[in-house]
Amino acid sequence: MYVFGDSLVDVGNNNYLPGNGVSRANRAYYGKDYPSSRIPTGRFSNSGLPVAATRACGRHRSQQGCQLCVRRSWDPQIHRKSRSTAGNTIPLWKQVQYFNATRTRIIATHGSSGAVNDLLARSIFLICIGSNDIFAFAIATQNNQQMMMRDAAAFYNSLISIYSDTIKELYRMGARRFAIMNVGLVGCVPVARLLSPTGSCSDGLNKLAAGFNEALSSLMLSLAKTKQLPELVYSLANSHGVTRWRQGTQTLPPRVALHQPR
Repeated sequence: MYVFGDSLVDVGNNNYLPGNGVSRANRAYYGKDYPSSRIPTGRFSNSGLPVAATRACGRHRSQQGCQLCVRRSWDPQIHRKSRSTAGNTIPLWKQVQYFNATRTRIIATHGSSGAVNDLLARSIFLICIGSNDIFAFAIATQNNQQMMMRDAAAFYNSLISIYSDTIKELYRMGARRFAIMNVGLVGCVPVARLLSPTGSCSDGLNKLAAGFNEALSSLMLSLAKTKQLPELVYSLANSHGVTRWRQGTQTLPPRVALHQPR
């Protein structure tokens, strides 16, 4: 399994990024429920990560993989402007570069690109990213709700364009099986509620996340239908729906969208 994304799937890379502006998960109460150590592990969680459950439930044995997922609070990771913050995060474009380097090393080790391509075609490529870009956009437009609504479409188009290029680039490198996680209720995360005078969720952030998720769903369906990616297989996990269901604002548990080539 090869994992690309933000703090939801970071296994501790944040501990190794330089600078004082990097958000780190190396203090209490991170890791307090982690099974083996009960101490901070660098994961932004009290225990494990969503990707751990994905690997545990998968039918295929996990292949040699790379965890390349770090975030700094509210730094964009999809948008190419995040190149300017590369010292504090590992943005998506950089994660893809790291994977390409890993792929090159695997080919050099095995001595056959055909065998590596077969390995990658049977591997799972999990992508979980987007919430930090939504935070950054919301902060930039927080004093002007009309600007936020007016610019939202352009914002989605920019992110989806880069997301599309990333999927195509990974496909070109040999990826065929994608597990995509959309953005959850970012308006209900602790830091968003802390900024609210009443401690309530931010409807604006949640609406931005919902709009991005709709665009992401349309993108994946479109990519699956294109003749340029004939062997593409993907699942789209509805993190947004899961959160709403757990909160009681959605009556039925969300389904995972699946697509396999015919």
